[in-house]
Amino acid sequence: DQGSRTGGEQGTALLAQAVTAYRAALEIYTKKDLPQDWASTQNYLGLLYEKLNNFDKAIECFEIMREMFPEYVEGKVKELKSKKRSSNGKK
Repeated sequence: DQGSRTGGEQGTALLAQAVTAYRAALEIYTKKDLPQDWASTQNYLGLLYEKLNNFDKAIECFEIMREMFPEYVEGKVKELKSKKRSSNGKK
């Protein structure tokens, strides 16, 4: 959350560091061995990508967890697709 609060290039760098850390955590928190931790990490990774306005990567993260949390993922993916369309319209 510090990356969001910091803003600018420094904030983006902090968010990118967090993405790297969460991706590394997914090597430990596997879906097979630690499904709840895996899903939580996947969720936070998706939220980080959302903060970075990388909606495609965020959607990928949520789609991966669809089997475990179908209603949540459905709503989140709809929200992200809407944000993506909105951000594309601003360019």
